[in-house]
Amino acid sequence: MSTETFTVNGTWIAPVGVYTLAVECYGAGGGGGACYSTNAQGAGGGGGGGSYAKRNAQSVIQGQSYTYVVGVAGTTGTTSAGGKGGDTTWVVASAAGCGAIGGNGGGRGTATDYGTKGAGGTAAASFGDTCYDGGTGFGAGASPTINTAGAGGGEGAASGANGTTATAQAGASGTAGGDGGAGGNVHVAGTAATAVCGGGGGGAGHRSGSALAGGAGMRGQLIITYTEQNGPTCPCVGVNFL
Repeated sequence: MSTETFTVNGTWIAPVGVYTLAVECYGAGGGGGACYSTNAQGAGGGGGGGSYAKRNAQSVIQGQSYTYVVGVAGTTGTTSAGGKGGDTTWVVASAAGCGAIGGNGGGRGTATDYGTKGAGGTAAASFGDTCYDGGTGFGAGASPTINTAGAGGGEGAASGANGTTATAQAGASGTAGGDGGAGGNVHVAGTAATAVCGGGGGGAGHRSGSALAGGAGMRGQLIITYTEQNGPTCPCVGVNFL
């Protein structure tokens, strides 16, 4: 059995003797929101984690090229803006395919509360045989701690589990998915997610009238697993990717 992992867009060529494969897609995490420059206090919302999707058995034709897209991480909110959502990771076929939705970016902080929380990428919007939700970032409605810390990012989903939702400054963690980035302390920018298939970065802590950025999300990834065989009776049978 062979496994290949991809972190940027590209083309995969099915080796000789390979007629079916399993595909796993991880959506990218959303970026954390920034805090507004003129607020007396406030912090950006944490970005959401990317979703996960798996196609158990995808038919391919040996020697043929197949194009895939790996989700780009959501960038941080800068100059008092919300974070950008993470992109989708996908491979599409005429009859079947696989795709995992990226997490949403966290919102810009307000004068008295966190920015809106970035929702995780959803299993419902993804496609494959098995899909899981990304975790949601921490965000608006948690004003009791707004003067001490930015919001943490949600955890990315993984095989067998939804991503964990952030509940405070710390980035969410707890399953096999990539951890979310932590929110910054007062006057400190949010931390970027660093683990593969991670959640979004946390929003920046803020209390003195200067804008601070959130942390960026983490890129997605694609994993292809296959086993070389002697070949079926008719090796021409397969499903072409668009």
